[in-house]
Amino acid sequence: MFCNNCGAETEDGSAFCYKCGAKLIDSPMQSSVMQNNHQQNNQINYDQQLNYQMNYNQQPNYGQQPNYQMNYGQQPNYIQHPNYNQHPNYNQQPNYQMGHNQNNYYKVPKAKKSNVPAWIWIVSGVLAICLIAVLVFIFGVSGSMSPEAAAKKYIDLEMASEGDLGAHYTYKIGSVSDVSSDIEMDLKPFIGNKAKKLKVVQVTIDDGYYEEQMDVYVYKANLKWHSIDPAAVRYLDKSAKSNDVSSGKAIKTAVETAMGNEDAYEQLTNDGYGSVLTIPAGATSSSDITCTAYISSDTRDEIFDNIGERTPIIKYKKNGATTFYVVISGKGSVSSWIGSESPAIDVSSYSTSYDTTSTGNCWQLTPELDKEYQ
Repeated sequence: MFCNNCGAETEDGSAFCYKCGAKLIDSPMQSSVMQNNHQQNNQINYDQQLNYQMNYNQQPNYGQQPNYQMNYGQQPNYIQHPNYNQHPNYNQQPNYQMGHNQNNYYKVPKAKKSNVPAWIWIVSGVLAICLIAVLVFIFGVSGSMSPEAAAKKYIDLEMASEGDLGAHYTYKIGSVSDVSSDIEMDLKPFIGNKAKKLKVVQVTIDDGYYEEQMDVYVYKANLKWHSIDPAAVRYLDKSAKSNDVSSGKAIKTAVETAMGNEDAYEQLTNDGYGSVLTIPAGATSSSDITCTAYISSDTRDEIFDNIGERTPIIKYKKNGATTFYVVISGKGSVSSWIGSESPAIDVSSYSTSYDTTSTGNCWQLTPELDKEYQ
């Protein structure tokens, strides 16, 4: 028999249900009804379980909203799983004309094309090239890249300043070398720190009668070589001349000191006829000193020792001077000279006359200073 309350099957003759404790009704009809209900419920439960297993094996439809209006006891239909085998269409452009509820994406603007015609760019490039060529021609960049070119430009300007006299000069560019440290110090006030290099170019000038050598100082700045400003050159010339005058005074003093010896005095005055000493610049031995009169080696050594380890170097070379000269008159007066030729001596009396016009390449330093060195 079955319990009319919970439907549990109990033993026949039982007064109460062993499961829920309800009082059992021992009625054949009731038992039949309860049995039919129990069998029907079992069939429903079995069908529901079978349906649940079928729904479990099936992939859920995630895109579909579940049906909440289901019957009691029916398993809900979960969201169906998306189809992962289907690939999105990436080639499709997004629709920027979206509705109010859709995302408003930013559309990157396309670059605007230039409206300038191609022929304008071509013409501009050609004009730029022509302008550079004109600037190179005007300023002579190619010709100013070497020290020789800068020296040549300087000489051309110097020749032009001589007028007709300059037209008769010819010149050639010689060697290029570094300047000495003292010259570099003298030039620093004129070129400052702009000069990357400093050179001296030796130039030989020929006027048809004789050749002269002169130094042209050039420096490199801004990738171009320039000659030193004429004012600086004049300053250097004046400094070089002043140095040579000082050297002439030192040589004169050395000879006068040696003449303190009676034998040396008699030899140099040459019995009242006088003499001329030739002292090469930069000489390192007393044997380099020569005299128009006889002098002993002791007199020669004493003069050289009074000068120093070597004779002075000539700084100013534009006039071609290479040698120092000392003229001793018959009465013992001493004068110093500089040049490339010895001064003339008139021995008709007990004095010495200084006729430089006959040589043209000798200038007095002491006691009177020639205008060439003033």
